[in-house]
Amino acid sequence: MLLQRPFVGESGQKIWTVIRKVGLGENDVFWMNTVPFKPSGNKPWSMAVRRQCQQPLLELLSHWQGTDVVAFGEAAFRWFGMTSSTARSEINQFWKRTDRYNSVLKIALELPGCGPRIVNLCAIPHPSGANARWTKSFPDLLTERLRYPSSTESDRSMDAR
Repeated sequence: MLLQRPFVGESGQKIWTVIRKVGLGENDVFWMNTVPFKPSGNKPWSMAVRRQCQQPLLELLSHWQGTDVVAFGEAAFRWFGMTSSTARSEINQFWKRTDRYNSVLKIALELPGCGPRIVNLCAIPHPSGANARWTKSFPDLLTERLRYPSSTESDRSMDAR
């Protein structure tokens, strides 16, 4: 909150590096966190806090005109299923897939004042240094998500024919 901009920490800098590499700028992306401020010690927020912040964030999303969402990490991905048992079930099934970081989940997001909107929800590992398994591949995964956000690997293969 001190800097009044999103993603200024180490993980955020990794994200910005990739965004610039693919030719996008600050006005080309819409940033949102599942809780709009960092917790003490930079640990995940409790589910109660996430629920408390969800309604204002859904209201903010109701004004957003985009369709492609890249969720950084499992907690952010699962945030989109907090208000609907149907969405939660779809997200739980999708998360079990081994290709979840290369696939897209089309999901109905209930937005205040405008009803359901279909979004293309893309999972990507969180860029935290603590997520060592994905640290090296994160830039390439994010690059693919930003270049082809709503297509799957098989969709891109078909386009190349």
